[in-house]
Amino acid sequence: MTRSLLLLLTVLGLTGCVRPVDLPSWLDRLAFQRLGGTLFSSPDTLTMKEIHLDNGSLAGREIIVEGQVAEMSEYFTFIVLADDTARMLVVLTDLDQAANALHAEAPSVVRVLGVVESGKKGLPLIRARSFSVVHDPAPEAAKI
Repeated sequence: MTRSLLLLLTVLGLTGCVRPVDLPSWLDRLAFQRLGGTLFSSPDTLTMKEIHLDNGSLAGREIIVEGQVAEMSEYFTFIVLADDTARMLVVLTDLDQAANALHAEAPSVVRVLGVVESGKKGLPLIRARSFSVVHDPAPEAAKI
């Protein structure tokens, strides 16, 4: 009885500041940050080239991209990700803990859950909803 009451109080405490309508989205962002995947939504994993070559049908859709951090702003408001195909601007202004995570980790590879938007001159950008730091396996392989 006490375990179920404790579990109920924990769930209510964690979700107390979140509206019930936003709960699945909030849990998806938290799961993506901790586990690298979503629980309720199923966003497409795309390359940056696919986003750049899109004719506008991706605008407003939730996607996942992964790439190396090519550039990071001084105040952690944006990063530029690069993969083998292209580079992409990722806006981090909606994320509260972006500065702490990026500053502490100094990541080389990042997975981003975000929404595709149209930026200046019609170029696509990603407004990040959540991100997870992927540790680059290359330095570990070099040690062996």
